Amino acid sequence: MRREYRTHVDISARAERVWEVLTDLESYKNWNPFILRARGRLREGSAIKIQFRLHNGLVIPAKPRIIKVEPCSRISWEGWLVTPRLLGGEHRFLLREMPQGVTRLTQREIYGGILLPWVWWHLKRDAEKGFHAMNQALKNRVERGIEH
Repeated sequence: MRREYRTHVDISARAERVWEVLTDLESYKNWNPFILRARGRLREGSAIKIQFRLHNGLVIPAKPRIIKVEPCSRISWEGWLVTPRLLGGEHRFLLREMPQGVTRLTQREIYGGILLPWVWWHLKRDAEKGFHAMNQALKNRVERGIEH
């Protein structure tokens, strides 16, 4: 069984600028309400260390493995609980340039594993709150930094 949650936000900036902020993992602690800390290199095959906040305020450490990096376009990582067969997911950040200097960021998480039917409601609730909060914070940070 597989389930998915996705959301997007339109940011008034070029993809290069959104990418610059999104890939500056060390600065997440200054602006990101969902992924509170992130360290590592966004390089395919490497692992990064993150701490993310659940809907109830609990902070969880994770060490996802980077599976795809396409500059100014996509970052994908995968993580799991003990083993991917038990509970796992692939997170994607997708950037797409829209007309008039707008970039659409889509966050997409694809979940799977034998525990999924019992925990889906909780995962969806955490994703919904966390993804939206991060999207808005990223939009605010990018757009504030643009000189008009």
